[in-house]
Amino acid sequence: MPKPPRKAQPGRPRPQPAGRPRPAGPGGGKATGSKKPFNRPPGAGNKPRGSSEVKPAKPPADGAKPQPRAPRPEAPKGRPPARKAVRPGPPKAGSATERGRARPAGRPGEGSGPGRPPGFKAKPGGKPGPRSAGAGDKKRSGYRPRPIHNKRPEGNGARLTADQVRDLPRQWVREIEQTARESMGPAVAAAVAAALEAFAGGDFEAAAKLAAQAKADAPRSAMIQEVLGLSLYHLGRWKQALTELMSYRRISGLLDQNHVIADCYRALDRPEKASEICAEVTKTDVAEEVWAETMIVAAGALADRSDLGRALRTLARAELNPAAVEPFHLRLWYVRADLLERIGRADEAAQMWERIVAEDPDFFDAEERMQASR
Repeated sequence: MPKPPRKAQPGRPRPQPAGRPRPAGPGGGKATGSKKPFNRPPGAGNKPRGSSEVKPAKPPADGAKPQPRAPRPEAPKGRPPARKAVRPGPPKAGSATERGRARPAGRPGEGSGPGRPPGFKAKPGGKPGPRSAGAGDKKRSGYRPRPIHNKRPEGNGARLTADQVRDLPRQWVREIEQTARESMGPAVAAAVAAALEAFAGGDFEAAAKLAAQAKADAPRSAMIQEVLGLSLYHLGRWKQALTELMSYRRISGLLDQNHVIADCYRALDRPEKASEICAEVTKTDVAEEVWAETMIVAAGALADRSDLGRALRTLARAELNPAAVEPFHLRLWYVRADLLERIGRADEAAQMWERIVAEDPDFFDAEERMQASR
């Protein structure tokens, strides 16, 4: 038979476990040990983030019986039903997804905005103007790519001979020597020379292929990426051109192709991003022609959003009354005349058409539009 439990003898203290001394209980007595028990004061903020304070239960009123707590609901047995997979349906008409699928036809900006004026040809090797004071001020000029000209991990610095450079400009020779992989300098120089020749002749498909070959052996060359990006731009491959030109901007630290980058964003139906890219450029950052092209694209991006008045004001930031007329001035006038027609200022638009025809009677359809405006 099991032994009955031992009864505690009256007056005999219960043995305490060895270890930390217990503080005195409510029945009296003193705590043994040198340290007092730590009691957190009410309202103390030293508690874990997200923990909730547990409030003591209120004592029952005199004569009232304590109410038992409600039993905790039991968790349902068995496995929970599996969620039904929701497959996305076709995008709604006019949504961002639907707009992103549609590929724009023709040159950037055709349709809703003034678009790229006729006669434009993006060119590699633009000469930027002097940097403005405080060029790193983001509030003033936006993003500034950090030049990393000294980071050339693939180049071996091998000199090219006169037979290998193929009449390339000195800046191209230096670029190839610094970026081409070992023993690949002559092949890169040959591909670059052929790509530049094809680009100048308007064969952008061949220029893109040759520039891609050169990039494979000199992947850190900003100038090769510039030629490749501009060739792809002229072929209407906006996303690929954007990738190459953004790499060119990051490596070179220059903003002289921002107008082409912004035009790619316009073609991809992102006029807000195009405006941001144009806003990064100041007049002192780039040459006069590049500044004029930047204002043309910026005005087109605003016109894409039907902000024609602001587009006209943006275009006025470029020189509209030069002492010597250059081809890019005709493109500025063309876009201005188009905007004036769209907002109903037909007389001013007719004057701009006449001004264009006086400089170049064969400038796209300026003469036809001048006759239609009379």
